[in-house]
Amino acid sequence: MNTQENMSEIQHWDRIALQGEDRFANVFSFKDYLVKQDLVWRKIHQMAFGLCGDLTGQRVLDLGCGRGYATMFLAQLGAQVTSIDISPEMVAVTLDRAKRAGCADRVSGAVGTLPTIASELDEPFDLVFAGAVLHHLPNFEEDMALLHRITRTGGRLIAYDPYSSSIFDFARSHLPYTGKHRSENEAPLNASHYQCIRTLYSGIEMHMFAAFTAMERLLMTNSESLWKVLSLLDKLLIGLTDDAFCWHAVCVATKRN
Repeated sequence: MNTQENMSEIQHWDRIALQGEDRFANVFSFKDYLVKQDLVWRKIHQMAFGLCGDLTGQRVLDLGCGRGYATMFLAQLGAQVTSIDISPEMVAVTLDRAKRAGCADRVSGAVGTLPTIASELDEPFDLVFAGAVLHHLPNFEEDMALLHRITRTGGRLIAYDPYSSSIFDFARSHLPYTGKHRSENEAPLNASHYQCIRTLYSGIEMHMFAAFTAMERLLMTNSESLWKVLSLLDKLLIGLTDDAFCWHAVCVATKRN
């Protein structure tokens, strides 16, 4: 990413950080956070954080910390969290959130790109958590190799990101929807990106969300019973068409060597 593109990204996320529309501003527990989410994002976050388990005493990197929700929840799970972001305003919001949540002693922040910050780290992480971040990496293979290097053997990567498929790529580009904060340089991940992770980490567990669960974003039913039906239909669809109708994915990869 050249300097001009980098500045564009920083300015974009600084603007988001400074907006006064944060409906989670006074939310300090994962339970309350989920209550304020729509059903789709509630399920994605439940899955991602459910994969974390007990993090007591573990060193965790919150990659692209944003407004610090993940940082706060990871610290509440017992982790010592290093929160990084290219946006100084986002890191400032994260550190303030950690202070107000009473977990500032378990959180440290750093501003910069992944290559810059990785070069300054002296210990590997037990977990790299990347919430809707990997699809922003400017040099995916090189950046993933860095993440692999700073993860200890036996450590994990947990990430969730939009998934590339023709129907949903069209929707992302042309249709308005709630919470749309697309930057100029992001692009949904596809099978080749996950193959890169699979190769580096010697394996990956994928949890895909496909066209049927995407309907909930349009219907906004907030119905758990309907979600179970849509999830079952998703599994059948993925079984028949692989990733052709996938719109989002949660992955967990463990570093074997």
